[in-house]
Amino acid sequence: MRSTIALIVAVLLSACVFGCATAGRSYDDSKIAMIEKGATTEAQLLEWFGPASSRTMAADGSKTLRWNFSHGQSHATKSTGSLDAKLGADGRVNAYSAAGKSH
Repeated sequence: MRSTIALIVAVLLSACVFGCATAGRSYDDSKIAMIEKGATTEAQLLEWFGPASSRTMAADGSKTLRWNFSHGQSHATKSTGSLDAKLGADGRVNAYSAAGKSH
């Protein structure tokens, strides 16, 4: 029980520290298109998109990672979006959803 609480606290603290880590990165459809269900690993996602904005872990060992993207100097050139990836206990993507838009 203590180790579970410690893990939850560590995850929450990590989310707080890295919460805005993807700010400054643009949403990129070409990178999203590289994701393959059952093949893409967590390590690949972190390499392509940087640290996740949030991470949720389930009791079965699966986790959901979320990235929020925001980039651009002016409202006219701003590109925003998000990516949610659900990974199985094996660390591979089971499902994902993404949305982005340019202003």
